[in-house]
This record gives sequence, C-alpha cells and structure tokens, in this order.
Amino acid sequence: MKLAFPAILWLLLGAADCAASVPEQNGPVAAPVPAPSDQQQLKELTGRVDRLEKHLSLLACGPQLKHLLDNIRYECQAQASASANAASDEADTSCGSAQIEPAVVSAERQSDKKFIKLMTVLPHAVVFLGEGVTSIPTRRTEQLQALIEDTPLLGLTRFLLVTSPLRGKAEASRRAKLLSDWLDAYLTAHKSDAKKDGKVEGKIDVPWLYNFSLNPKDLSPADKFIPTESKDLARGIWVFRTDC
Repeated sequence: MKLAFPAILWLLLGAADCAASVPEQNGPVAAPVPAPSDQQQLKELTGRVDRLEKHLSLLACGPQLKHLLDNIRYECQAQASASANAASDEADTSCGSAQIEPAVVSAERQSDKKFIKLMTVLPHAVVFLGEGVTSIPTRRTEQLQALIEDTPLLGLTRFLLVTSPLRGKAEASRRAKLLSDWLDAYLTAHKSDAKKDGKVEGKIDVPWLYNFSLNPKDLSPADKFIPTESKDLARGIWVFRTDC
C-alpha cells in the first residue's frame, strides 16, 4: 500500500512527538530545580557588585595611593575612638600630623613625589577661604557639584577634606567644617530616588589637618586662585573624591 508524502511526513512527525513525550527509563527522573527567589537573586547580585567595587577601587586609586589612604584612615579612626573615650566636652573630630605624617613620609620616599602630587591624581576641588569667610564662591561650588555628579557615586565613595593648620588649628577646623557641612547638605538634598529611604551616597571622611608642602606651581589651572579668594596657600581646603 502506497502512502502519499504528506501522510508519511505526518506519521514520522507524530512518532517523533510521541518519542519526545516518553521519559527516559534508564534512570530516575531528576526533580525540577526550584528557581532562586527574588531575595536570593538580590543577595547574589549585591555580592557581585561589592566584589566589583573592590576591584574598581584599585583602578581608581592605584595600589600605592590606596595603601596610603587605608593606613591614614586606620590611624585617624583609632585617634577618633580614643578621643571619644576620653569623655571630654569637646571631642576632637579631626585627624592631625601625628596620624598622617608617618604614612605620608613613607609614600613620598617610595614614589619620589610630594604629598600634593600623590593626591591630585584623584578627582578634587580646592577652595581658598580667608579668615572668617563663611561663603563659598560660586565657581567653587560649581566645581564641587561636578566632583559629586560627574561620575555616579559608589557604595565606597568618600570625600576627604585636607587643610593646613599653619594659620591656626581653630581656623583650619572652621574651614573644614564649613566645607563638610556644605557637602553633607548637598549630598542629602541630591541623593537619588533609589536611596531616599536609605543611607546617603558618599561618605565624608574625618578632615585631615596637615601642613603639607605646597607652592603655586603645584596648582593646576582649575585649582589656581580666583579673584574673590584668599591668595594664601595655607588657607586652601582640598576636597578629594576617593572611590577606594
């Protein structure tokens, strides 16, 4: 008996479908693997992001600068804890030469670069504030805004303020507080919608009060004095963005 080609094709396809529907009998049928929950997937994704940020930190700073920052931050945190435990009415919220200088001297010796040259590879802005000045020039606020906004903030993004106590520690602390308050207010007001109920992106480090070597030729065009600022290098407050 001859069958038409469409009939033969139908028989073959039908047989294949039936074969595919019959489970293998050579071993036990594996139980279906449950899909990970949304919570598990979020946890895994968060872990991957954290690992990625740690690797990015080395790219952002380089191993030598990251080592310098880590060392000084450790010393500053130890000093801050000791100050808090001293139960004084006015706990010191800054970090000074005793905590900073040993690590800086070592880094300068190894790199043959001055502190400011090591640091200014980082994104930064500087404001030169005269004694008692309480406002930040418009051009400098624009630079500070760009420092915050030009690159998305990471979970490990920190802002480090460095100023010299050469003209008096009280005045240096005042400058640092003025800039720290401005940064805190700006970060809080402009945090992303995704973080509205969480922590503010970008942490502000304990200010460094450190009398580092600096001369006018060390200033980049963007860092140079603007007409309304003090022309005293020792009154500069440097704001460094560190993603490491």
